[in-house]
Amino acid sequence: MVVSTWKKRSHLVQGLPSNDLCLRIVGSARDGQLVRISAAKCTIGSAEGCTLRLRAGGVRPLHCLVLRGSQGTVARCWARHAWLNGRPFRDAPLSPGDRLRIGPVELEVLPVSPTEQAPRGQGNREGGLWQVNVDGMQAELDARGSELADQLAQLEAARFAFEHDRRQWEQHCASARLSREEYDETAHQEEACHHAQARLDLLRTELEARSADLEAREAHLVQQEARLDQQAQALQGAVEQLEAARRALEAEHHVRDCTGGPNQ
Repeated sequence: MVVSTWKKRSHLVQGLPSNDLCLRIVGSARDGQLVRISAAKCTIGSAEGCTLRLRAGGVRPLHCLVLRGSQGTVARCWARHAWLNGRPFRDAPLSPGDRLRIGPVELEVLPVSPTEQAPRGQGNREGGLWQVNVDGMQAELDARGSELADQLAQLEAARFAFEHDRRQWEQHCASARLSREEYDETAHQEEACHHAQARLDLLRTELEARSADLEAREAHLVQQEARLDQQAQALQGAVEQLEAARRALEAEHHVRDCTGGPNQ
């Protein structure tokens, strides 16, 4: 593992850099794209305020810090998943040909052409040498890192709350869909009951009509039966009369036979 303390590297970032830091993107859809950095301090990450903003999965809001001075360039790893030449690091100098990998994005450090070696005001400023206040910069970076960590914690809490609300909403939607299905099933059953009730009412009406017709026929049959009874009684009376007349004639004939007839 490439590890170096910040104090051992701090002399490299004193003074102003004499040229730009030129990086080339390796791989991805932006393969070969050049990135020039003129600032002495460069933050790399996915946050909006970073000097070099990388919008890719696995890139943290503040992932890496690059400090440049008159003597060289130093990179500090600020989050996990950062490699220099395929190896993890904490603090390490950057030289042409090095490959710095931030999450899924790989950056190649390019050498500076001789035409870009023009000095950048390395003289004095109001009679004194311009030097980078490493301690002040470190405090500023620590404060910025704490701020970003707080923001990240807030974002994680907001994301957790959002996921919780989303799950509750999905459960509510599923419950609503189930209630809707149950309501539709109940409505279907009620409609079937209405149809069945209408059918029963129709059958009841037909049954009542048939019952009334049967009652009318039964009354007619009763009337016919009464007439037949009357006719049977009249016929029985006529038969009895005929039978009486027959017996009377037989008796008369018998008497005549016994007395010798009407001429004697």
